[in-house]
Amino acid sequence: MIKTIIDKLLGKPSAAKTRKSPFGKREEVPASVHGIDPQLVDHRAVDVVRTLKDAGYEAYIVGGAVRDLLLGLRPKLLACLQLPEKLLEALAEHKRLTNFEAKRRQMQFIGKLMRKLEESQVEAAKAALEEQRTGVSLEQTNVLVAEQWRDRLIDSDDHLGIWLDQFPATDVQQVRALMRQARKDEATAKQKAAEAEARGQILPPAKKGRAYRELFQLLLSHINGTHGQHDEEQAIDEDADE
Repeated sequence: MIKTIIDKLLGKPSAAKTRKSPFGKREEVPASVHGIDPQLVDHRAVDVVRTLKDAGYEAYIVGGAVRDLLLGLRPKLLACLQLPEKLLEALAEHKRLTNFEAKRRQMQFIGKLMRKLEESQVEAAKAALEEQRTGVSLEQTNVLVAEQWRDRLIDSDDHLGIWLDQFPATDVQQVRALMRQARKDEATAKQKAAEAEARGQILPPAKKGRAYRELFQLLLSHINGTHGQHDEEQAIDEDADE
């Protein structure tokens, strides 16, 4: 008591203020780093944090909230994640439990298992959470993006530089050749349609040429990050045959 009074007179901070937290150093991770869409977090948790901050307190969404998101995934999406069997069993067991204390202990166990996940598994979980929120899978999104890029590149060479900035490993000569051939095929199809129209005929929509399809597949492989894998697998098979 006397020491506390003396510390106040001398302007020293109290022991309570300088005492280290038993939980270690707090680390704030922004959405740009952890990659979890804030809209996926339960609105009730967000409301509590916002209310506490408005009242002058410090409040944060902690790692357990991400675990809760994984618990809320639809079974079909959860099955596609290729998570460790032990973690899947722990998630299923949590859903079966009804006792509050038992569920709390199981949540802690699940969190412990999740900290052992590899980065690729974490990224897959993020993609599944986003798919559940938007209803559109990562694969579907990538297909749409590849289609848009294909049309832009065929339309004008001006877009090629932007593509190369994002995907510098692209074989420029291969892309340019496919772009030129796709344009030639499109011009030929338009010419045939115009000639048929002049004769009073109406042709059915022309099928897209091979270059058009190959350009799409090439762009999609870069977007998916799978470009070159087929060649590597083929090379391994050839070495095995030798």
